[in-house]
Amino acid sequence: MVKTLLNLGGKEIPLDASDALAIALCASFQTDTKDKKPRSWTEFVKQNPKLVKND
Repeated sequence: MVKTLLNLGGKEIPLDASDALAIALCASFQTDTKDKKPRSWTEFVKQNPKLVKND
């Protein structure tokens, strides 16, 4: 499935690498509606203006 999602074709990848890629893919597809985590620096700044210093 990892090969299919990443369009790796017939390339062989070590099992540890495919496990790590699978974990990363799961994390990227995860949606958490309870806690709006920022997906970019801009979103973080908008959500936490008191934590950012402007010098």
